[in-house]
Amino acid sequence: MPIRIDSPYFFVNPHGKLAGKHYALATTEDIWNMACKSVDEDIDMYSGLKHSSCSQYINEKHYSFDQVQMLTDHKNVNLKKQS
Repeated sequence: MPIRIDSPYFFVNPHGKLAGKHYALATTEDIWNMACKSVDEDIDMYSGLKHSSCSQYINEKHYSFDQVQMLTDHKNVNLKKQS
């Protein structure tokens, strides 16, 4: 039986003010911060997602460091190599 989604958004917030709407930035930041706290990590959401995306490009898409640097506008390729 197919699942039907009555929203133009892939991720919807079932506890949001308006049912079927996307997560607000503040909500996603709260979720991110709670997850980081639960594993004793201190990294802001933007940095975490940007570096996670870089790793995915390299490990799954087989992009080179130079390609990722250009794609994500990283100024220093050495920062990615340390992660």
